[in-house]
Amino acid sequence: MLIMLIATGLAISGPARLAVAVAVFTLGTALRVRAEETLLRAAFGSTFDAYAKRVPAVVPRPGSNRA
Repeated sequence: MLIMLIATGLAISGPARLAVAVAVFTLGTALRVRAEETLLRAAFGSTFDAYAKRVPAVVPRPGSNRA
């Protein structure tokens, strides 16, 4: 979604508006990740905590979700 936002911004908008759009997207993603992690932690407890230690929240590394 971020790449689509940047591509669209480059095609039909100026750099200032694109910068604002990327900032709003980043803030919204951070808030969503925090809310989702709270719900997952409540549902799965220590199992999710172990998973969260291995796998980054936003951009997973290759092979990071293996047990």
